[in-house]
Amino acid sequence: MALGSIYNAYPNGRPSGLPDDIVDQLVQVKQLQLLTPIQQDIQNEQAREDNYTSLSSKLVDLYKAADKIDTTSSFLSKTAISSDEIVLTADASNSAHTGNYTVTVNNIAKAHHLIIGVDDGNSSNGVTKGISDPEDANLIKDDVTISFYHNGREYSYKTDSKTTLTKLANEISNGDNGVYAQVTNIGTQESPQYVLSLLSETTGSGKNQITTDSNGTITGITLSDDLFSTGATEQEDAQAGEDASLNVDGVDYTRSSNEIDDIIEGVTLNIKNTGTANIKVSLDIDDITNKVKSLVDAYNNFDQFMDENASYDLENKKAGALLGDSIARTAQNNIRSIVSGIVPETADNEYQYLSQIGIKYNDDGQLTFDEITFKKALSSNPDDVLALFTGENGVATRLKNAISSYTDSSSGIITKTIRSIKNKINDLEDKYSEAQEDVQDYEEQMVKKYSNLEEVVLKYKAIQEQLDSYIEQWKSLNKS
Repeated sequence: MALGSIYNAYPNGRPSGLPDDIVDQLVQVKQLQLLTPIQQDIQNEQAREDNYTSLSSKLVDLYKAADKIDTTSSFLSKTAISSDEIVLTADASNSAHTGNYTVTVNNIAKAHHLIIGVDDGNSSNGVTKGISDPEDANLIKDDVTISFYHNGREYSYKTDSKTTLTKLANEISNGDNGVYAQVTNIGTQESPQYVLSLLSETTGSGKNQITTDSNGTITGITLSDDLFSTGATEQEDAQAGEDASLNVDGVDYTRSSNEIDDIIEGVTLNIKNTGTANIKVSLDIDDITNKVKSLVDAYNNFDQFMDENASYDLENKKAGALLGDSIARTAQNNIRSIVSGIVPETADNEYQYLSQIGIKYNDDGQLTFDEITFKKALSSNPDDVLALFTGENGVATRLKNAISSYTDSSSGIITKTIRSIKNKINDLEDKYSEAQEDVQDYEEQMVKKYSNLEEVVLKYKAIQEQLDSYIEQWKSLNKS
């Protein structure tokens, strides 16, 4: 019987005189005895899990920042600066050699552009005539095969009774042939002359062009018949495919692309125009500085988290959730000792501490980063700065190792603690479910118990009423 149903059975109150919600009160007491303690334990364990998860997250962020600067290559970022970016720009990888290079661009690479139109009878002025409507299939001959070579491979397309100039252009463009095709009006708006425009998607001469042969010696397309029904077909090289030609430090080079990465080791040249530009390849001080700044920021985020969660707030008289937690405090102490201490095996170097290159503690335990001091140290002695962070004894490497001991997905101390907490929560939830069943059983027992009680009281009241009636009758007979 559900709670409340017995109340409905006695709309005028319980015959026994007990409170209408007596069962509800008893069940609430039982819930306080059985469920509330377990529920409180679950909430406490969930709070512990959240705290450790947040702690792990801050440590992982610090690990990621350290990971970006724990290798030699992290401190070998190079930058390439062009003296004239109108002529060319340059990008440098870590493998680039520092130095200065003079680049003279004599010719930029160009893509082959071919126009196909109607022969106007004049062989000296190129394509000047086309068709009036690119959507009219009657202007394109049926059963004509168009073929060409591009990058040494042959491609063929055939017209039919439904082929329009637009449809043919789309079919060529959609093919995996490295050629872009479109319909172009070389006439006027009042008197249009639509022609087929083919453009190689790659720059360069020879096979990079659209040709009639696989060797790339003759530009153009091959037709089995005239393409247009209005006249003979004429082709024009609007722009020949050309290679880039340049001179780097006195040596001449020819390349099919304007993006060249095989002349200066580790440097990609992006040619824009003809002319001369000087390329300076140097250590990318700003990039390295930003990586170190990210490490400092990640450390400060971790330290702030610890201040908020592992200390006592005197102003608000509130203890942090991780106050007194040995795991959190040990992790903080380990990390602080790595950052503040001497870097092993650097005794003969110019720098042995991070504080010597601009990374220092302030009064509240946060790190400050003097970028000017750091850049000066990096410029004057990059090897000794590198030794502070990388290698077996470097700060970044040791930070990663220390953090891994806490956050490793299988063996990390915090990871295993979180896993243990989750198991405990699961056990408590099972225990809570069992307690809920006990409370339900208790409720049913109380409902039954007090239902029986009310029935007994009703019986006694009925007997009492009957006795009262008999007494009144007896009194009445005696008076008469």
